[in-house]
Amino acid sequence: MNAPGESSEEALAEVVEEVVKESGEVSGYSDDLMSRIRYWLRQESDHQWLSMGVFITVVIVVAMLIQQSAIMPGLSSSTLVDSDTRILDIAWDEEGATAVLVVDTQNGTAVQKWQAGQVTTLAFDSPRSVERISDGWMVTGDDGTIARCQGPCDILGVMSLDWQNATTTGLRVVDISSVDGVSGYILIQSFQTSSSDANGSVGDRGGEWLSSVRYFSNDIVSPAKFFAEGQQMGTISATSSGALSSGFGWFGLNSVSNNARGVICSISGTSTSFAPEITLRHIGEREYHTIVARQNDTGFTVVGLADVINIDADDNLNVVSGTSGAATAALDGDDNVWLAGDFSSGQIESISSGSNQAEAVRVTTMDGFSADVGATRGDVVEFHGLDDSGSAGAKYDPAEASSLYSLDYLARLIFIFASCTIFVVMLWSIREKMQVS
Repeated sequence: MNAPGESSEEALAEVVEEVVKESGEVSGYSDDLMSRIRYWLRQESDHQWLSMGVFITVVIVVAMLIQQSAIMPGLSSSTLVDSDTRILDIAWDEEGATAVLVVDTQNGTAVQKWQAGQVTTLAFDSPRSVERISDGWMVTGDDGTIARCQGPCDILGVMSLDWQNATTTGLRVVDISSVDGVSGYILIQSFQTSSSDANGSVGDRGGEWLSSVRYFSNDIVSPAKFFAEGQQMGTISATSSGALSSGFGWFGLNSVSNNARGVICSISGTSTSFAPEITLRHIGEREYHTIVARQNDTGFTVVGLADVINIDADDNLNVVSGTSGAATAALDGDDNVWLAGDFSSGQIESISSGSNQAEAVRVTTMDGFSADVGATRGDVVEFHGLDDSGSAGAKYDPAEASSLYSLDYLARLIFIFASCTIFVVMLWSIREKMQVS
């Protein structure tokens, strides 16, 4: 509503005048700010040292940022046991609060439980491996001994298994794979002589340790199926249709050779009345030692000392490029596989979920530390091994690394913005000087 006696043209003129006035104030403020910056950075003044100082500082800062950005944060030491106790196998619960460990001590191998920084020993003779199941853990040992615990795992109870009249003397249960602790696959090593029967016969070579696999369900164990002669399998992992097993084999090579070939086999059969079936899937350059089961049944990653193999949900095998193998591996909470070994190199490798390409990641160098056991602890990964003082470990948190890395990118953006501003102002000053001349 216009004031009495005031035309609409006059009101519009007043509005335009006010807008122009405000724009002039903003423009004046901007010109004043630019003038101040140009004054302190102008070349022919008592303050020309400032331009040079800013330039040198910028060069130093960007060099530091480039160096630091190449090192991914998130790695820290994580020692769970004494320096004279070596971790041979470990399995964490889903929260990463409690772990059951198979350790090598000065008094032999033992089973320990770690919770809230407290370590307790669980009674069990000659343990060899530990497996996390839905409501507890399973521990394997010699002479066919398998124990199970539930909940907080205060006591290991030896399972009364029916081996269907088969002898268990001398059977080393080197690994077990089960989801619920009721059914699954048992990987066994046993010494067979030349006089053995057809199951595990070694011909005229005098005798050796042979690997075999059995299926168990409701405390009944199936007959054994032996792997081919010369194959030493070390790990097994259940799949939706059976299981995968990996290790190494001589394949006609001399058994004293250090160049044994890696081998991956698939296992089928879920009957306790018949022995499982074994199918050779892949022969690699060197031993395969770790099978990492991806989340939501999306596949497996088999890690060896010379290469890494992905097996997808459709059972296709793919060689992972960008890596020459690793000593151990672990899965993080985002379904990424992390490969590690010698931390003196200051580098680990990552295989993203669904990718067949490994990416190198620089981390803080840990001189003398070499890892050979990997574990998933909640959303982070842990690696255990030895350093110059004995047993040692490291924990890597990808989430922490990503957040700190984002801060680093923010700092670099700020640096780029500030550098460009200074550069533009200096060019403006040079332009004005040239115009005056």
